[in-house]
Amino acid sequence: MWRDGCVIADLYDDLLKGSFLPARENVVLVGDAGGMLLPFTQKGIGSALKSGVLAAESVIEAIRGGGMAEERYLKKVRAVITVLKGLRSLHMRMGDIAKGGPGALSEAMGAYIERTLSENFDEL
Repeated sequence: MWRDGCVIADLYDDLLKGSFLPARENVVLVGDAGGMLLPFTQKGIGSALKSGVLAAESVIEAIRGGGMAEERYLKKVRAVITVLKGLRSLHMRMGDIAKGGPGALSEAMGAYIERTLSENFDEL
C-alpha cells in the first residue's frame, strides 16, 4: 500500500500580516512555500510563477551587484503580496455578505471568483 500526501505551509496569514518574510539573506521562498496562495482556492500557480521569476531576478542582481537577494526579493514581491491582501479582504467579507441572504452572497461570490481567476500576475 502506498500512502502519499501534500502539506501546504501555513504561512499565508503570517505573510499578509507581515510577521513572516519569504526571504532571508540568500534564501528566498516562492509560491506555496512562501505563503503566496490565492485565498479562495488555496492554490496559486500564477503567484508561484511570478514569485519564482522575481526570486531569480533578485539572485542574479545580488550576484552581479554584491550583497544578499533578500532585500531585492522582498521589494519585488511586495506587489504580489498586495494583490493577495486585496483578495483576502474580499474573502473575509463573505461572512458579512452572507447575512444579506442567498442572493447577495451568490452575487458577491461570483464577483470574487471572477476576480480571483482573472488576476494576472504577469502584469505586476
